[in-house]
Order: sequence, then structure tokens, then C-alpha cells
Amino acid sequence: MQAGRNGSEPGKKEWRTLSLACLVAVLTLQTVMLASLLTQTPPHPPLELGPLFGAILALGGFTLVLLLFGWRSGYIAAGASALLAMISYGPHKLFMGEDPAILPAVVAGFLFALGLLYVP
Repeated sequence: MQAGRNGSEPGKKEWRTLSLACLVAVLTLQTVMLASLLTQTPPHPPLELGPLFGAILALGGFTLVLLLFGWRSGYIAAGASALLAMISYGPHKLFMGEDPAILPAVVAGFLFALGLLYVP
């Protein structure tokens, strides 16, 4: 990441880029989870989570547009997207006895969701 205007800390443009990158990563993970649910590819999430994935993807698309056009409210929507993503990728998943095959997605999703929570 490039240094900000004063050369020591990242500027708002760099933080917006980080938020956009984390959002795209979370949306990609959610899309893969929805695809595995629809195709019943193990380990797939329960069918009841389909509407949740739809809500996360819709809010993510909304957030993406706000961030791309530089709206400050995009960071609020990014925080909401991160909190919704924590249902799928929160640290609680590490202790629930889930299938070990999902752990890489859980860890990556959790880190990307944390990146969304930062507001410059």
C-alpha cells in the first residue's frame, strides 16, 4: 500500500481501495457458498441460509456502488455488510465443530470482514 500525502500513513484513497478489495472478496466467498448450496456440493450450508446469502449479496452490491462513487455512507454500508458476513465467517465458526473443509473460507472471510470494518 502506498503512503498517504504525508508519506507515513495511507490516505483515504488507499483505505477506500482496501474496503473495495475486502468487499469483493467477501462477495466472492458468499457467491461460492450460495453456489455450493444450490448445487448441494459438500460441505454446503443449510438450505435455510439461502435468503441470508441473497441479502448479503444485495447489500454488498449496494455498498460497492456507494464506495465506487465515493459516498461516505458507503463505509456505513460496508460495516453492515461485514456484520452480516460474520454470520457465515465469524470466529464462532472455529469452535462449532464445523467440517474442517470450510476453515480456510472461515478464516479468510473473517479477515476480509475485519478489513471492511475500518472507516478512515
